[in-house]
Amino acid sequence: MAETAPRVRKDVYVPMRDGVGLATDIYLPDEPGPFPSLLTRSPYGKDGLIGQGAVQRALRWAARGYAVLVQDCRGSGHSEGDYHYYLDDAADGHDTIEWTAEQPWCTGKVGVFGTSYGANAGYLAAPTQPRGLAAMVMMLGTSNNYLDGRWRGGMWHAAHGAYWAQLVEMNTGPKPFLDGGGDAETVNRRRDVHLNRARQVVERMRAGQGNPFATTFLIDSYQHPAFDDYWRQQSIDDKYDSVAVPTIHVAGMYDQFERGNIQNYFGFSSNPKAGPQVLILGPWIHAAIEEPWVLKLEEAWFDHWLTGQSSPQVDAALEFPVRTFVVGADAAAEGPQSGRWRLEREWPIARTEFRRYYFRQKKSGSASSPNDGSLSVDPPGAEDADTLAYDPGSKDLPGSISFRNLAIGGNNPGSDQRPDESSGQVLTYTTEALDSDLEITGPITVELFASSSASDQDWIVHLTRVHEDGKSWLMTDGLLKASHRQSHESPEAVSPGKVYRMEIEVWPTSQLLRRGQRLRVDVMNATFPKVEPCPYVSTNRVFHDREYPSSILLPVIPIDSGGVWAASE
Repeated sequence: MAETAPRVRKDVYVPMRDGVGLATDIYLPDEPGPFPSLLTRSPYGKDGLIGQGAVQRALRWAARGYAVLVQDCRGSGHSEGDYHYYLDDAADGHDTIEWTAEQPWCTGKVGVFGTSYGANAGYLAAPTQPRGLAAMVMMLGTSNNYLDGRWRGGMWHAAHGAYWAQLVEMNTGPKPFLDGGGDAETVNRRRDVHLNRARQVVERMRAGQGNPFATTFLIDSYQHPAFDDYWRQQSIDDKYDSVAVPTIHVAGMYDQFERGNIQNYFGFSSNPKAGPQVLILGPWIHAAIEEPWVLKLEEAWFDHWLTGQSSPQVDAALEFPVRTFVVGADAAAEGPQSGRWRLEREWPIARTEFRRYYFRQKKSGSASSPNDGSLSVDPPGAEDADTLAYDPGSKDLPGSISFRNLAIGGNNPGSDQRPDESSGQVLTYTTEALDSDLEITGPITVELFASSSASDQDWIVHLTRVHEDGKSWLMTDGLLKASHRQSHESPEAVSPGKVYRMEIEVWPTSQLLRRGQRLRVDVMNATFPKVEPCPYVSTNRVFHDREYPSSILLPVIPIDSGGVWAASE
């Protein structure tokens, strides 16, 4: 496509079905149209610092001959209406895509791209099947905002919820009337948006209701601790039958939305109407993905579906629709984000050999935990349970604010778990030193048999890579509140002292452990301050005997058994 300098139309108010206008900047190539078009939406303010990433991508795409729309979500930035935390994004995305497809400067084909909230907003619009939607590239997005965003395993993500409310609040409150350009109607409409928000502040404060913007959604979401209709509106994992759009799903191995991204690939792929799907699982935290080859594939994907151009990148993606980064596969480099890319044809990988490792009483001699248990392929016989004392008021609860917690901190991929493991509040189960390399790639499940002296308890498991020097790197984790063991829709209290079977979903990973390293499972009752602590002082027990054989089921990929190792990107 021709390289052209774009023309920019600021704050075009795109009409929604209820008459609300959403402020949209439109980047048009400086040449005759019509153009294939791309859309991205978010509540972070297209004119603010966070919005600059979308602006840079819009300029890049417009220079390649695309019309690009960057839109403030309802009630944010300069858009009209009230912000309702994903509840309007399906309808508003639908209406914007159809409006775009009908514009004289558009060819009638529209692609959607986005990262984080932008991906979630795009995912929510997909099942509505708007006319003109031709392709999507969704990075670090979710399928179910209850499970991935706010109540993972039935536990409230406290730190992220409070942080994110502040982030959104900056863009949903009244702003100064800066000159953003545009005709008189646009200027007046933008001014009215912020005057109306200022009036809402006054009215709410006079009524003693507090801030009318982001804090409200935070409280609303906290008041829905079970999965209900409030959360169904923010999820698409029950709507895959209605999806009909070719999509690239880009997931981060250390990201809070990893499970959702992968679930959407799996769900979209199960629907023949959806067209080809591609999954990229990289060693990323929740941040902008600037891998050059990923961006080139994105360009080729939209060129293919919106303009009909063929390319080697798309041909390769259609032949090998899954590309996973295997941490540890590069023997010359060490680190949680070092490894090699491999191309696969499906997810989970067909040649997976699921292998069960049992929690055992035998000392591993490798950890300073209260039990220092072992992890073995041999099932247990008669063994004593391990005990944890839990006090939610402890000043030294185990956990990290940053792992899988979006923009908070550094996300800590590979953070050393030894301080928690030696705190007296974490049980460990560790293999012997591996006598050969071991690759774990795919979904993981822990079958935990446990009891509590309280009427409820949180159970958190970490899977770590133990190096020969003793360092215990965090690879992935799983969370489940005991009362949610059967259902997130209808939680059931536990009977104190009763042993329950709990199946804990440990999120997927792709890691190659080297000979001499060990594999470890940590079990604890808190991961604070990421997750709200369970409020009950309690004594908790983990069982691993013939009747209650606690274990972890691992997706083992035989070494050099298939797939295609990618050349250096």
